[in-house]
Amino acid sequence: MLPAETARVSFPLKGDHGDQYLVQAAVLSSGSGWQTAIMIKDLQQEQRQILQMRMTCIGLLAAGILVLLALSWWLSDRAVRPISESIQRQTEFVTAASHELKSPLAVLSASASVLGMSPEQDETLRQTICRECTRMGRLVSDLLVLAQSDAGTWSIEPQMVDLDSLLAAVAEAGGLLAAKKAQQFLLDLPTSSLPPVRGDAQRLEQLLTILVDNACTYTQSGGQITLSAQTARRSVFLLVKDNGPGIPRDLWSRVFDRFYRADTARGGKDHAGLGLSIAQELARLHGGRLYLKEEPPYSTVFVLELPLSNKTH
Repeated sequence: MLPAETARVSFPLKGDHGDQYLVQAAVLSSGSGWQTAIMIKDLQQEQRQILQMRMTCIGLLAAGILVLLALSWWLSDRAVRPISESIQRQTEFVTAASHELKSPLAVLSASASVLGMSPEQDETLRQTICRECTRMGRLVSDLLVLAQSDAGTWSIEPQMVDLDSLLAAVAEAGGLLAAKKAQQFLLDLPTSSLPPVRGDAQRLEQLLTILVDNACTYTQSGGQITLSAQTARRSVFLLVKDNGPGIPRDLWSRVFDRFYRADTARGGKDHAGLGLSIAQELARLHGGRLYLKEEPPYSTVFVLELPLSNKTH
């Protein structure tokens, strides 16, 4: 027969060195009389486990807060960065545009202020005024084009474009530009007809004219400019090459920046450094890309890559 418990008591006990115990005492009744059972439990290990669990919870909570803060910072940075970059680009754009407009305005103001004072110089002054008005008009037009592009309101009217006719028209105008500087202009096309592309013929002609004008401007008198075309399975490549002073390789990534000038790339007074930026935007609108490449003996080669329409395959 098992003894029956008649009473139990529990109380904590603290040792001489601060260690803690739990004491449980019970009085048991049995056939042979009364017995007392005492159990002592060391609480140190249990307290260490509780402390460890608390520290673990605190650590996990702190880590969770840090992760949330880092994630919030990363997401907010990604959300705000495009806005900040857009504001910065707009600020730089307005600053550079203002600087570019100051030059022709200063010439116009100076010429107008002395017009009529010296009859023998009036014709020269009128020519200067007309030239600067043309320059300012071209600059304002380019600024409007880029502003429309930034606003997403610049569009094209796509249709099937005959590249042979387009390149012939660009070459005709390019030949006249080159003749003014005694340059040689060549049109190098494949023996077979080029496949048509889907795009805006007027905008593509504008793009190629910018490249040709750029080549004629920065190629020395007597130099050579070549407009050529190559085809691949999925793309057509239109190339404008010249043997001018060339563009250093470390500047290739910057020649399409707005208002950027380098001595060998954009040093002309009549060019505000917007033409190639406009050309790149036009290439993007057509689903293509505009880039530089090396092709000896030419020093500068601009390549316009356009996707071929599925109808041409």
